[in-house]
Amino acid sequence: MDHSETLALKFLDSLNLGPISFEPDGNIPPDFLIGNRIAVEVRRLNQHWINSEGESQGLENDQFAVVRLIRRLTVEIGPPTQGKSWFVIYRFSRPLLPLRKLTQAIREYLIRFRDGYTQSTEFIVGGSFHLRLLRATDLHTTCFLLGGASDRNSGGFVGGLLAENIKFCLREKERKIAAVRHKYPEWWLVLIDLVSYGMWEPLSLQHSWDKLILLDPQNPVRAYDLSKPDLARKQEP
Repeated sequence: MDHSETLALKFLDSLNLGPISFEPDGNIPPDFLIGNRIAVEVRRLNQHWINSEGESQGLENDQFAVVRLIRRLTVEIGPPTQGKSWFVIYRFSRPLLPLRKLTQAIREYLIRFRDGYTQSTEFIVGGSFHLRLLRATDLHTTCFLLGGASDRNSGGFVGGLLAENIKFCLREKERKIAAVRHKYPEWWLVLIDLVSYGMWEPLSLQHSWDKLILLDPQNPVRAYDLSKPDLARKQEP
C-alpha cells in the first residue's frame, strides 16, 4: 500500500461504511472495496506536463530529481577555495537534458567557478535550465548552498489548475476501470490533492463516478465531495 492509498484508507475508515478490503481482486482495480459493493480507486492529484510523444509526467518527478541533484553537488564539490560561499538559484522548463548530462554540465561549471576559471555567475545548459549564483553574506563549510528554485511549467490560478488536472485523472482512471466496472454497483474515485493542498473553492465538473472526492493530504479526513457538481460540499473532521 503506497502513501496515497494509506491516506485514502484513513478517510474511508472515518466513514464507518463497513469492512474495507485492499486490492480485493489482486493487482487490478479497485484499490479498495467497502462492504463488498463500493469499489474505490485512489490516485494522486498532481500537476502534469505532456511531452512531445503525448505522454504525461508529474511535474514533481523532475522537481525532486533536480533538487536532489543540486543538493548532492553542493556536498560533493566541498569547501570554498577562495574564501567565499555562493547560493545556487535555478529555474527550468521542460524538456530537460537527460539527468546524467545535466549533472555533468552543472558539476563542471560549479567546479570551474569555485576554482576561479570562470567569473560568470550565470549558466544556461540545454536551453531550458538556467542557474545563477548569489554570494552568501557568510562563509559556509561548502562553497555552494541551495538557494532557491522555480519550475516554469508549474503555477497558475489554483482553480484552473485543479480543474485541469482533475479532468486528466478522470480520463485516466475511467480508461483503467472500463473492463471491470460491471463487477461492482458503485464506484468512487478518491484524489489526494497535491495541487491546492485543500485550498478549495466551488468547483463543478461532469463525471461518471458515483462519488468523486478530493482529500487534503495534510488532514486526510478532510474531504471535498464533488459527486454532484451542484451540491459539492466540504466534509470537515
